[in-house]
Amino acid sequence: MSKFFAAMLGKNADRFPSVYEKAEQLMRAVERVDEQFADWLVLAQVDLEQLIEENLTKASDWEMQLKLLKSKGREAEKLPK
Repeated sequence: MSKFFAAMLGKNADRFPSVYEKAEQLMRAVERVDEQFADWLVLAQVDLEQLIEENLTKASDWEMQLKLLKSKGREAEKLPK
């Protein structure tokens, strides 16, 4: 390690606990935002073709999913831009 970084660490060692605490607070905030979008991200993680073939076998299945899709569309309109 260079002398520059060693000196910088030595002079600021007392600040590290607060830096780590702030970083933990920020990560918790990111996790809360991530949780809000979890339902939306699941679509990118599945094979939609297979999901459709396995779960949408009757007209009523399609109708129910279209209603859900419309509902999610209204929710998406409310998301911050």
